[in-house]
Amino acid sequence: MEESQIETRLRALVVNSANPSGADLTAIVEGTPIEDVRPEAPTVDLVYPPAEISRHFRY
Repeated sequence: MEESQIETRLRALVVNSANPSGADLTAIVEGTPIEDVRPEAPTVDLVYPPAEISRHFRY
């Protein structure tokens, strides 16, 4: 196995262990500098308080 292949496999192992969510980090594994990788923004579910609480506050 060539040195570049070993480096790529090690990089993939590190990325996989640091990425339990399973996001697509292929660019990092393939050698793209980390500054050039733009991860997708996480989605956030908005939770509103029950009606009896919300009538006391303005949003």
